[in-house]
Amino acid sequence: MAPLPPGFFVARLREANLDRTFFDATLKHLETQRLLVEDRTLVDATIIEQDRGRKRADGTCSRDPEASFTKKNGETYHGHKGHIAADRSGIVKE
Repeated sequence: MAPLPPGFFVARLREANLDRTFFDATLKHLETQRLLVEDRTLVDATIIEQDRGRKRADGTCSRDPEASFTKKNGETYHGHKGHIAADRSGIVKE
């Protein structure tokens, strides 16, 4: 069996409009267990670079269709934006 492409499950959850539902349910559970500390939030962001792709002989491109272009400090990058917001205890909030 061939491996699933990167982002397969996230894409399927988004298509079914369930990604936010799962996230909200997880937050609610953490709140009921009193595991969230609402004092401060730390945000960490990064760019996960991907190959910009090349044109193939058949006219298609090898570029990752889920990746996008962005600028950081005046430089252009191609890839995925990753960011996490966590409270002081390390519990991910967003």
